[in-house]
Amino acid sequence: MTPAEITRIIRADVRAGRSWIATFGAGDDVPRLDFLGPKGFRGGDGFFRADPPLLRLWPTCCAQDPLAELPLAANDALVTRLGQVEDRARLLVGEELPFLVALLVGLREGVLGVRPRVPIVGDAVKSTGVPDLDAWASCLALGDIQGTLLRAA
Repeated sequence: MTPAEITRIIRADVRAGRSWIATFGAGDDVPRLDFLGPKGFRGGDGFFRADPPLLRLWPTCCAQDPLAELPLAANDALVTRLGQVEDRARLLVGEELPFLVALLVGLREGVLGVRPRVPIVGDAVKSTGVPDLDAWASCLALGDIQGTLLRAA
């Protein structure tokens, strides 16, 4: 599978609330990435589920404690926190880094696609220059301008 195909599949599963497990390498003692969705595994009876969704990075399949555990929500910190998971996993996955990146991109797009982030406007808005009546008037709807002119006449 190509990274684009993996991303598409993961994005669809995350949007559907389905869980998945990805292992890196061959054998019993390899790193593992788990996504626990609210509906559990596809075709299962709710097994391996979490609400809110949860991402876990394990150093090996048989480890007792995860290296990273990340509750997933659509917020500003999600991209940064997924980047931290990628940094921790980078040394573990070796040559399978494109597979890891594809998984995390699909996960990010799936989570942010399910619950769109509401843009925050305020402190970032700046104005410069001098006030201009023409610029201000161009922002008004024509109906507002017509109503004002009719009241002023």
